[in-house]
Formats: sequence, C-alpha cells, structure tokens
Amino acid sequence: MKSATTFLAVLISLVIIASTGLQSQNKSIRLIDPQGMWRTSLATMDSLTVIIKPEGAYTQISYMINISTDGTQFNSIKDTVEIESYFQLPEGAIVNDSWLWVEDTLVYADLIDRWTASTIYEDIVHRFRRDPSLFFKNSPVNYEFRLFPLAGTTYRKFLISMLIPNSIEDGKFKIEVPDIWFSLVKSPANVGVIFLGDETNTDITYLNLSKTYQFATRSSEFFGNHEYCEIPTNQFIANKNFSYTGDLVEGIHFSKFNTGNDKYFQMAMNTNSLLPEKENVKHIYVFEYVRSMPANAVEYNVNNFISEIAKTYSAGDEINILYTSKVGQIKQISPDWVNMNADGKAYLLSKIDEMQKDVADFPSLPLLVNEAINKINSTEDNKAGIVIYSSSDSFGDLKTANDLINHITAKIKFKTKIYSMDFAHSSKLRTNRINNVNYRGNEYLYFNLARITKGEYLNIWSNSQSIPTMFKSFTKYIFTLPENLNYFITTNEGFAYHFYEVQNSNNTLTLVGKYIGGDDFDIRLTYMLGSEPKFKEIKISKANAKNNMRVPQIWIGNHLKYLESIPNPNNRQISDIIDISMANRVLSRYTAFLALEPWMRDSLFGGNNNQENNDGGGSGTDILEEIEILSNGFEINSYPNPAREIATITLNSPISATINSIEIYDMTGSKIRTLDAPSFAISGEFNLQWELTDEFGNKVPNGTYYIIVQIGMKTFNGKIVVAR
Repeated sequence: MKSATTFLAVLISLVIIASTGLQSQNKSIRLIDPQGMWRTSLATMDSLTVIIKPEGAYTQISYMINISTDGTQFNSIKDTVEIESYFQLPEGAIVNDSWLWVEDTLVYADLIDRWTASTIYEDIVHRFRRDPSLFFKNSPVNYEFRLFPLAGTTYRKFLISMLIPNSIEDGKFKIEVPDIWFSLVKSPANVGVIFLGDETNTDITYLNLSKTYQFATRSSEFFGNHEYCEIPTNQFIANKNFSYTGDLVEGIHFSKFNTGNDKYFQMAMNTNSLLPEKENVKHIYVFEYVRSMPANAVEYNVNNFISEIAKTYSAGDEINILYTSKVGQIKQISPDWVNMNADGKAYLLSKIDEMQKDVADFPSLPLLVNEAINKINSTEDNKAGIVIYSSSDSFGDLKTANDLINHITAKIKFKTKIYSMDFAHSSKLRTNRINNVNYRGNEYLYFNLARITKGEYLNIWSNSQSIPTMFKSFTKYIFTLPENLNYFITTNEGFAYHFYEVQNSNNTLTLVGKYIGGDDFDIRLTYMLGSEPKFKEIKISKANAKNNMRVPQIWIGNHLKYLESIPNPNNRQISDIIDISMANRVLSRYTAFLALEPWMRDSLFGGNNNQENNDGGGSGTDILEEIEILSNGFEINSYPNPAREIATITLNSPISATINSIEIYDMTGSKIRTLDAPSFAISGEFNLQWELTDEFGNKVPNGTYYIIVQIGMKTFNGKIVVAR
C-alpha cells in the first residue's frame, strides 16, 4: 500500500528529526542571510493580532503577525533574508493550521511529509528565492517556523493556529495564550485581540488585576463579526490570561461529532464544583494588624480578611477570630464557634464594621497565639487548627522566634496544625539573616511553625500582592479534597473507548474519545475523600451533548501524540502517522506545513489550495478517497452468532488496509481481550478465531460483545452474542 517514495520519506524524516533533536530548542527568532550565514539580526514585529476562537473543551489560538527588517542592518531592498524561529508550546497543544500572505494573496499551507517539505523549501531558498514558509514540530513541545524571503524595507505576513485545552474556573473557561517569542522582538505598542464567540461562548475578559480592558463589537471582511480589544504589548507579554463564558452546564462541557462509522466526544469538567464534598474543618484565626506594615489601611484589610473567610469556608466548617482591641484586650468575634452556613457567613460579615473600629494597630502576636492555643486545647478537638494572619515583623529574629516556637510546641495539647498568612508589604519588612539565609519579617517563625506542625506558610508578596489570591492558594492546603479520581463512561446501548486524558490538573479534567451506541451518556466517577470511597453519577442527555465538528480533529491530535510517544517506531507506524497527520491537517513530528506561491504550488502538487479545506493538499486527497472507500465497504462478521464455544471473525476490506488492532469489549465498555492483528496489509477476506475467553483464558459470561477494529484513524465495530 505504501510506495517507495513514501518509504524514502519516512527514512529521511527520521534522519531530519534526529539531527534536529541535537539542536538547541530555546525560544529564539532572528533574521539571517542564507548567502552569508554570519549576517544575522533581531527581528521587528510590526503588528501582532491574537485570534481566540472557542472550540468546546479547547480554544483555538491563532497569531497573525507582520515581521519586518525595520531598524535592522538589512535596510536595503537588495537584502533578502530568512526568518528563522524556534519556540515552545504547551504539551497539550495541537497545531492545526499555517497561512502565508504572498503580497495580497492568502495561501493555505499544504501539510506534507517532512522530508519533501524540507527539500522543496531548501531548494527555493538556495535557488529560486521565492516565497515559502515552513512549520515543523521537533518534539512534544518544541517547534520551528521559517519564512523566506523577507526583503529589506518590506514586511511578511503569516498566521499560525493551534488548539489549546481550557481550564475551568469560577464557571468560565480560562485560557493562557502561549508566548512563542513575543518578548524577544522589537514590538508594536499594542496587541490586537479578536474573540470569535457565538451565542454560547461570550463575555470574554482579559484577566488583568490592575486595569480593566473592554472588548467592543466590530466587523471586518476577513473575520466577520467579532469582539476586539487592544492591549499594551508590555501588559500582554506579562499576563496572557483570558476567560470567557462557554458552553458549561453545572461545570461540565460535553460535545460530540459523528463522521461515518466513527463517533467522537470531548468532555471537560471542573472537579471542584462537580465534587464539592470535603472534610469539614475548625479554625481559629489570629488577626494581628500593625499599621506601618500593610500597603492599605485597616478598614481595607479587615474588610478583605473577613470577606475572604466567608468565601473560603462552607456549611459545616467552624470559624472564630481573635484580635487585640485598641485598649489591649484580647477579643473573639463570637462567643461560640461560627458555623459557616448562610447564617454564619451573614453574622461574620456583620462584624466587619465593629472590628474595623476596635482592632489595635500594634504587635501582640505572642498573646494572641497563646489564647488561641487555650481555645483549641479546651475544645479537645484534634482536628482544629490555628491560622495566623499578621502584618507584623517583630518576631523574626532568631532568639525571639525560637522562644515563641518552643512555647507554642510545648503548650499545644493535640496535633494542631498552624497555618500562617503574612499580609505585610514586602518593601517595609526588615530582614533577618539566620544560618546564612535571609528571612523577611516573621518568615523564619512562620516557616518553622508550619514545618513542625505540618501546616503551611504563605505571604502576600509571592501571591500577586492580592489578599484574595493568597486565600485561594490557602484553600489548597486546608481542605481534604477528592483524590484518586477515576471515570467510567457508557452510552445507551454502548460505551466510550479509545479515549485520552488531555489534562487532569488545575481542578479541570479533560477527556477526548470515541464511542459506540446512542448519544445519551452516563458518566460514573469514583474517588476517595480522606479514607472514605465516594461515588457520583452524571447523566448527559442527547439534547445536552452539543455537536462540534472540531472534535474529530482534536481526537486525532491526541491520537498522534500517543503514536509519536511509542519508543523506536517502525516504518509502518511512522507511515501511519504521516497519513493520519496529512489527512486531518494536524501537524506531527514527521510532517510539515509548507506554504508556496500559488504558481509554484500548482506545478509541484497540482490543483489550487487557496480555499479552506482539510485534505492537506497533495497526496492527502488520495488518502481521503481510500478512507471513504474503507468507511463504506469494510465489514466485520462472525460465525456462529450466537456462539457457544468458538467464533470465527471475518474481516472484509475493499482495499489493501493495515489493521492496527482487534479488541473485544463487553457491554460495560471494559476491554476483555486483544486478538492478534495480521502483520501484513489485508485485502478481501481475513479470518481469525476467538475462543470466547478473556486475556487470562477464562470463559467469558453470556452476553453481547463488541469487536473493535482500528485501521489508522478509522474504527469499525461488529457485535457478537455469547450464549452457552
């Protein structure tokens, strides 16, 4: 099925990738003269437009960039240089497009095998001096982009696109735009940001703490209707985080798409909101305010302190607060522990004004901590903890700190955890040098209390100068949250399989996979809460499973990552990667995006690529035709059916096809047996036998089973009934 040319491409692609792996993959961009490689210069980025397009559990990020020689040594129209750049993208990124402007003509890059692309590009650079761009993937995170030629006093315009998995936070999708080499070039004053939302993806926000940037609705011939905002480049480079309201239902996004026999789905969920259970805690807060130390007045700090406590805790948690009054008396905000249900939160917030007027502004930490220990000891609750919330720096020298540490550890009756949050302004803190280490303020005291009692220490200067941000970090340490999350997905009359865990971090779980059966999904989650096993079931009806035509490409992107991770791949596996990559317009390590002038592209590949298509150009069209023939003609049969002792499975392929795997699944979606796939391409009928046993040789129980056959990116399935 593979030609000699494809075989040669595989071998040479391996050589190219091996040699690339020896090169430095640091982030860089430069202009070089191919005729005199010693002549190099930094590049100038005349404009940068970032296009944000929601794609369900992912966001497509595109960069439209103008690069010029302005301000460089290449200042003559006779200068002809190449743009050479290396950069990194997140490991979850899927690169799915590359465009080039040749004067006013937009050229869509062809996705072809890497060897052919490299050969054509180098030929052009060194002989024809025409207009190609070349886009490589050199490792799971390292990429290379080249463009030629860039004439002195002119500019070149190009666009590259990638799919990035979203995080889910506060009921919104959150995305961080990757920085390829923006900080390394001479930049424009502003970055343009375009948001291509729709009726379910709205309300984009630039997550900047210091200033609000508004998006305005506008329209253009190229992008149509969209939201637009200009952000100063220095602000954008420092913070590239955005959020938007997406298609989320109770913290879950679910979408699907069917192509022929293949059914794909993607799912993203916020595990914090989905699994809200946690073990309740009891904390007594010690609030110490020293006027000269925080950046803001007492009113601001007390208000933020109590407001964040109300946000952090929930019903079942118990809180109290100790502080020193202006006359030196230690007070507690409530005579009893406050349950942080709705009434408790309202009570706590009602005490803000009283505490603002009464709290002292001088150091009193030892007295407050001593009283907190008395309260904890009297409760006889070994799960109660102490939280020091202070802006003091009076107890950070070696002797004072050690004396206080020894007093505390000697007096505590239970294994009480002590947490410390320092909200002093770092520029006002004195420094204590202890054992050749510099500690700011009370840092030595807090660090060692946390170490000894197995608590935690946080400070405001390493948390974006924000009390809310510090509390958000604090919640990760004080609560016992769900762990060891597992998932099991079935459909009506079927199940999910061949899925990939895109991410399981930042409180977000993202999966992409295939399924058979109906479009009603049943998601079963199991997890541990402390030492207790928990179970949760989520049902997603057909009406709530949205269609998204990007889902198959996202699955292909993750499937290619899996194939590329196979150690020492053989030629057949590399050839499969190339075919799948080209047919689905997803960049792999063995392919490349190559954009050429239309006349040159036509002479090499034939046809016209100046239209939006997904066949990748060149031989991709033939691959699609083969896939279409397979989709319509590949058959799976078994005899006898129902079977009692042994079944003969017949695969019938209308064209020569290489079988990647043959697997047997039961009705719950559990894989019970992998059968031996033929080591050669089959055409016509191929028979194999299944003894109706699992991987361990045990007879399978009566029931219905699915035969799942994988050919490249395509999946085929058949049913077999076991009835003894």
